[in-house]
Amino acid sequence: MFKLGFILSLIGCAIIKATFITTCHNNQECGSVCPQAADWDAAAFSEGLFGTSCQCQPGASLVQRCSKDGIDVYVCSDYQPPRCKVPCNQQMCITANTGRSTTVRVVSACPKHHPQNTRDCCAYGGSYCTCIKQDTVDINITPYKNLGLIDAYGRETNGWATKITVGPCGKQNTGIDIFSQEAKVYLSQNHPELCEATLQEDTYSLPESYFLQ
Repeated sequence: MFKLGFILSLIGCAIIKATFITTCHNNQECGSVCPQAADWDAAAFSEGLFGTSCQCQPGASLVQRCSKDGIDVYVCSDYQPPRCKVPCNQQMCITANTGRSTTVRVVSACPKHHPQNTRDCCAYGGSYCTCIKQDTVDINITPYKNLGLIDAYGRETNGWATKITVGPCGKQNTGIDIFSQEAKVYLSQNHPELCEATLQEDTYSLPESYFLQ
């Protein structure tokens, strides 16, 4: 019994550290901080992933909104959407736990301190806290389907990335894992266009029901 519990504990740790794949469903919900609007291949990375960052509006600071699921949730003190910076139109190849891969294009962010994200995390917990507590890639419904994360009944299923590399899937892919030191060098040397804009209330990226139970 002890061995089984220990193994399950280790599995739980591995799951928590995984990069979750969620879907923002459509162009409007995915949003965009780039000059171009979100398209079918839109992706929003959580803060810290491959040059993605967000900060509160000038004069605002972080204040605790609640404690939920063992984490402290902070929101910008002015309760306004943050300004986010992303490597606009950078293509990425995502491989999911299903074994399938698809190309996505980074156009948005999934911020930790957005008023809507924090409100829903505090209210509902679970999957609504995903972008706040762990690495997450929020993608439009088409690449989500390409990864096999829609079951035979049309239901969205849990998913996580086993690998995310820089560039489109196929021969043009660099093979550079976004968590590697090489990725930091790539960002510094290739200077993808880091677009910055405010994520409005109706264009935030929010995972919904995809938390691994």
